[in-house]
Amino acid sequence: MATLRSFLCVEISGEIRRNLHRMQQRLARSEGFAAAEGVRWDAPDQLHVTLCFLGELQWNQTHQVAKIAKSVLQSQSRFTFSCEGLGAFPNLEQPRVLWAGVRELTLAKKHANEDLEPEEDLGPSCPRFNWIAAALTQAYLEQRFYPDNKPWAPHVTLGRVTGSKGERSVSIGEEYQEFEDQEFGIQTVHEVKFMSSERSQAGPIYRPIATISLGK
Repeated sequence: MATLRSFLCVEISGEIRRNLHRMQQRLARSEGFAAAEGVRWDAPDQLHVTLCFLGELQWNQTHQVAKIAKSVLQSQSRFTFSCEGLGAFPNLEQPRVLWAGVRELTLAKKHANEDLEPEEDLGPSCPRFNWIAAALTQAYLEQRFYPDNKPWAPHVTLGRVTGSKGERSVSIGEEYQEFEDQEFGIQTVHEVKFMSSERSQAGPIYRPIATISLGK
């Protein structure tokens, strides 16, 4: 039976994607990156915050996966985050994954008839992202799915340093410092996407399977 690689994520807004793409282009032309080989940048339309990576599934399991996600998310209200700053996994000296950070904001309502607007940040932590990711992982484990359960921190993957371990010698410190405090945009999360991931020579291709709205 045919299988698919899948994950759940929050898609990034058009404004944040455009700002991140401009930053990607600038970094690609910078001295540290231009001299390096094997840096693969993610396409702007693929930028997202992964919440739960489920790996290989049977196609006939997708309905159950979406149903479980809905049961977790229906009690959750929308929330807002800021995309800002840059970093790398495992570190800037030996980067493998290049990322932009996220920081959650509270929402304030000035008047009864106005939309919710960002008010103050919640500090360096991302409690809603972390809670949803943990709740999804636990719910899938209880239903005998096997999501990736490694330590996780919310982020937007921008690119990957390829090649063998000994060849990862990209010098990114100075370029990244220029964007350390830069904000790329603010976004309110209304929904989570259930996505498939297909491997290709140009990199992964993501396709939506289902959209699960937050309940409040």
